[in-house]
Amino acid sequence: MGRGLVEPVDDFRSTNPATHPVLLNKLAEDFIEHGYDLRHTLKLIAMSATYARSSITVDGNETDDRFYSHMIQKPMEPAVLADAISDVLGVASQYGSEQYGTRAVELPDGSIRSDALDILGRCDRSKSCEGAPSPTGPLAQRLHLFNGGLLNDRVGAVGSRLDQFIKAEMRPMEIVEDYYQTALNRPPNEQEVRFLSMLLNPAKSSKEQRNLLGDFVWSIATCKEFVTNH
Repeated sequence: MGRGLVEPVDDFRSTNPATHPVLLNKLAEDFIEHGYDLRHTLKLIAMSATYARSSITVDGNETDDRFYSHMIQKPMEPAVLADAISDVLGVASQYGSEQYGTRAVELPDGSIRSDALDILGRCDRSKSCEGAPSPTGPLAQRLHLFNGGLLNDRVGAVGSRLDQFIKAEMRPMEIVEDYYQTALNRPPNEQEVRFLSMLLNPAKSSKEQRNLLGDFVWSIATCKEFVTNH
């Protein structure tokens, strides 16, 4: 849900009341009645109208961060985001001595060396890992996504998704369509199509086209729609 009825989730005390004490009590009673079945409680929450709410705000609830009037956008977990970036760019990350192509979510040991996961803010096991990631992300993550090797070294690398598309002589807007579907699971809207069609003008040189496509891929991999669970 993006936050607990009590926040932090383990800070139960009289001076830190739940946002919805009646709801918390009902969930606790239901949990007991169903034999402490966690799957039942998770299903109850996931099937609720509250859980199904959109992250799009309306007038009056833009700043609400506790009453569930809209879905709270949550940053993706570092391992999930690392795999998503690899999938979109078409270039896998190397994790320590693990076989090339191993996914971050499959790593058996959190101490395995990985600059990518460290940049994306994985828990280093030196402190509690129970809290949710910051919605804005740590400064190092922001800087590396803005202009760092995590993306720059892979966007147009030999064998990357973009490199393969360019070698296959795909039209720029075909490449755009593929990235939208792969990264955002939707086609570009009319406004995006107009802007990108103008930006990727066929009259431009192949070098300019490649540079612009590289910038486009970077923008997809860093946009809020891609890096958050919304």
